[in-house]
Amino acid sequence: EVANHTQDHKYLNQLGADGIRAQVEACNNTIQAVTGVRPTLMRLPGGNKNSTVLANVNMPIILWNVDTKDWKNRNAQSVINAVMGKVKDGDIVL
Repeated sequence: EVANHTQDHKYLNQLGADGIRAQVEACNNTIQAVTGVRPTLMRLPGGNKNSTVLANVNMPIILWNVDTKDWKNRNAQSVINAVMGKVKDGDIVL
């Protein structure tokens, strides 16, 4: 399943209500245009949220429990190792 992650990877907790809704809607539209399916889940950039985010993201927010830290190393094998050494059924990998 493909979840919404904002159109421009904006930290939504730094935006107002209109900006949040614009980021979510634009990403939903892009994913639907490419896949034919509208997202039903949201994965917040950085996992950052506040009351404004919670009030304006009208879909379940999904976080993660396995962090590959792929942004830090950018090495495919280290990402594979980070996942395969820890992952179990039901995990959500970042």
